[in-house]
Amino acid sequence: ECPLLLVCSSMVCLEIHRAISGETLELKDVDTQLLIVDLKKIIFKHWRVPPLCQRLIVGQHVLDDSDRLLAHCNLGGQTVSIVMLVSKEEIYKDLEHRARSKRQAAVRTLPSVTSVGDHEAIEALLARLQDGSDCIRKVALEALAQIAERGYSPAVAAVTSRLADRSEGVRKAALEALGQVAERNDRRAVAAVCARLADHCESVRSAAVRALGEIVEKADEPTIAQLCAELEHPKDYARQAAIQAVQRVVEQGDPAVVAAAAARLQHQDLHVRQAATLLLTRVAGRGDRNTIAILAALLEHSQDFARAAAVVALHQIAERGDAHAISLVTARLSHVDGNVRRAAVLSLSQLATENDHEAVTAICGLLEDENCYVRAAAVD
Repeated sequence: ECPLLLVCSSMVCLEIHRAISGETLELKDVDTQLLIVDLKKIIFKHWRVPPLCQRLIVGQHVLDDSDRLLAHCNLGGQTVSIVMLVSKEEIYKDLEHRARSKRQAAVRTLPSVTSVGDHEAIEALLARLQDGSDCIRKVALEALAQIAERGYSPAVAAVTSRLADRSEGVRKAALEALGQVAERNDRRAVAAVCARLADHCESVRSAAVRALGEIVEKADEPTIAQLCAELEHPKDYARQAAIQAVQRVVEQGDPAVVAAAAARLQHQDLHVRQAATLLLTRVAGRGDRNTIAILAALLEHSQDFARAAAVVALHQIAERGDAHAISLVTARLSHVDGNVRRAAVLSLSQLATENDHEAVTAICGLLEDENCYVRAAAVD
């Protein structure tokens, strides 16, 4: 019979020695009736090593979770010395378990007992991206974001493939993970993320915007061009997401974005022109002379809708009381096209300062305009 199985006391002191790191944890006045599984929970509170990964050894004996501490007390001693090994063996077994709860727990636990760049652990998680459970694919992506080093191509490729997952939660998690594992300006990753700006799920689109902020360098021209092209997307939510994304990756007043947005004020689709105007107001600073000059040039465009769009954009960029902008807008009050005149009335009302008699007189002159919409704007 092994002497370690003799009962020695109702209370003992424990010295837990962590292998490799050499750390020691002292626990005093521990009840000998304590189950080993409960001891592991106590150790977890101190060292954050999940019970599943703890292998406790006294002498040559590996302690079973169902054992009680008293079975391993030293004869005549008040202190029990225990060695703790950290083992991922049980986690890897549970990753393949038929029970979803077991697989999920193992996926969540793995990052806490490994380090960034542990390819064995990474490969184990990559396998779970093919799991039939949406929840497990999601938590596997979250775990990968913690331990996969940036630029590790197998992880980047596998995470990117999940951007088209049937589950909204998985797509969102994949975008968040890609923001952590893809290299900056990885063209394939950037293109894949940009495609999610048109996702029908709002939380996925928001995640795509955030991911672009993580993987795109400021003022990256190819990405800016790609995002500005999204202003022409048929879905409004995709256009709005593109605008948010542009704001993430450019500096205020970026000339390339201002030029791209101004160019789309000439687009035949009203919604595209509205999106372009909104982007201008978000990127160009209030009173930006370069943007005002671009808009002034558009006032001479051959298409009336482009001139009207430029008039509308002017009052959103120019400062109130800007004499140059006011003169540009006032000149359009007599334009042949009613939409341009109406836009000029609305813009002038925003640009002119209070008690600007010239502006008041100019607008009053349109109270009898032949176009009912122009008259209504003048009254307002």
